[in-house]
Parts: sequence; C-alpha cells; structure tokens
Amino acid sequence: MEEIKEGQEIYRGRFSIIKKALYRGDYAIIKIPNIPPNAPTGQRELVCEILLREFEIIKKLKEKGCSYIIDILHPEPIIREYPILIFEYCPKTLRDIIDYGIDEKTALDLIHKITIAIECMHKQRIIHGDLKPENILIDINDTPKIADFNAIPAREKGIKEFYTLEYAPPELIEKEIIDEKTDVWQIGVIMYELIEKKAPIQSR
Repeated sequence: MEEIKEGQEIYRGRFSIIKKALYRGDYAIIKIPNIPPNAPTGQRELVCEILLREFEIIKKLKEKGCSYIIDILHPEPIIREYPILIFEYCPKTLRDIIDYGIDEKTALDLIHKITIAIECMHKQRIIHGDLKPENILIDINDTPKIADFNAIPAREKGIKEFYTLEYAPPELIEKEIIDEKTDVWQIGVIMYELIEKKAPIQSR
C-alpha cells in the first residue's frame, strides 16, 4: 500500500474533497470522493465513477503532451475503501493571485499559458466547462495548472447545472449548451478578473 498521510482539507466540492498530503515524503494534493454519511450505494458509486473518469481525462491530456495541466504523481488511482487521486502539490490558486494583485504583463503571461492548455484540450475534444480561478492552480514555480475536471464526467452522467454562474456564458445558463466557446468565454472572464480583481458579472 502506498504511503499517504492525509493532511489539511483545502476544498470541498459537490463530488470531491481536496486535501494537502504527504506522499513518499513530499507534499502532494490528493482528491477523494465526497460521500455523505449514510449515502445510498447508488450515490456512492456515482461519486466514485465521476472521480475515476476525471482521472482518465487528465491522464489522457498528459499523455497527449498538453502543457499546463496538473501533473499526476501516481500513475493510477489508489483504491482503498474509495479511490484516491494523487497530484502535484500546488500551494496557490489563481484566486490567491487575483486577491493579492499582479501587474498586467504577468496577467497576460498567465492567460497565454492557460490558453495553450485549452487549445490542446480542444484538439482532444475535451471541454472543461467550469473554468474559474479556483480551478487553476499555481505550482511552486508560479506556473498555472488547470485542474478539477469533474464537470466533464458529471455532464456525461446527465447532471445539469454543473457550472459557476459568474463564469457561465448565456447559452449555458439559458439552454445548457456547452462547447469550445464556453471555455473561451470563461477565459475572457478570468482575464477581466485578473486585471480588475472582480468578475464582470456578479451573482446575487
């Protein structure tokens, strides 16, 4: 059994929990399913399936040479009572960068790298659909890494309204239409926020 020491919880989402951890003596990020206590078997299976499918997507992107996608530290999910995904440790998110403030040149460099990743994803016919500052991690070298791809398997399972309102284009909100232009819209919102420190559309 691989040595993993779970640490502080970083983020809790609809289907997964992200924690800081020690893996083989180094810092890492682990992602585990968010399974409520006493959840029925069907719900447990759905959450685990979404997590495993997310891993497949990230692994495919890495195998295709896509840059600026979060790095996988262990080549397969570790299966205990639930699957555990192990990723590189990134100490910050783009949200932290926005809150702290950066100059325009640095902001444009970050956006350029993010668009390189998105272009590679789209060549593989993979649409993220939930790009936002919290889903773009910043590694120890201040390089952006796109993460949190579980919106894709959630859509594949027919789960609707899996997006963040402030970053969703009108056609996604009104008609549940999602395509490559969805990611492009979201990058535009992120770029605006990097400069202005707030999203152009505020949810109520």
